[in-house]
Amino acid sequence: MFCPNCGEKLADSARFCPKCGTQLDGGSQISQNRRSYSGRYSDMDPKDRVMRLGWALIVVLVFMLFFAGYHYLKSGIGLP
Repeated sequence: MFCPNCGEKLADSARFCPKCGTQLDGGSQISQNRRSYSGRYSDMDPKDRVMRLGWALIVVLVFMLFFAGYHYLKSGIGLP
């Protein structure tokens, strides 16, 4: 079984999660068949990490291009 809060694998007789301290009441909150996603970057699938990093780089590059273009046009170098 797994902790419903952090997804840590637990012993069947566990009453508290050793990782996050969540109290488990009688097994009603325990997820038996899936590990919950904690939202941490290190817990992501490597393919998803690469995808997220790629999109972040694209956003940064687009921002840099707009910033450089704005200053280029503002300086009057490219205008006739």
